[in-house]
Amino acid sequence: MPRVVLARRARKGFDEAPARVHRAIEDAIDALELGAVTGERLRGGLASLFRIRVDDWRILYERRPDGALRILRIAHRSHAYRSDPR
Repeated sequence: MPRVVLARRARKGFDEAPARVHRAIEDAIDALELGAVTGERLRGGLASLFRIRVDDWRILYERRPDGALRILRIAHRSHAYRSDPR
């Protein structure tokens, strides 16, 4: 099972998310920890990142060389891809 680490920016994004999607985001992160979700690889300049869709929110993460998954950003889809979260 991969270890999942949340970046400070991701924690802030989670706190800003509406309460109605908190549980769904937590479920997606739990699924990542269990290895059940792989996400979809992004394209272009963010090609080394993956995303998981949760309602109108996105979880952007990267796979680290040590096998850990680092969640870089949790944001509304209108803001998720505006800048490189790394």
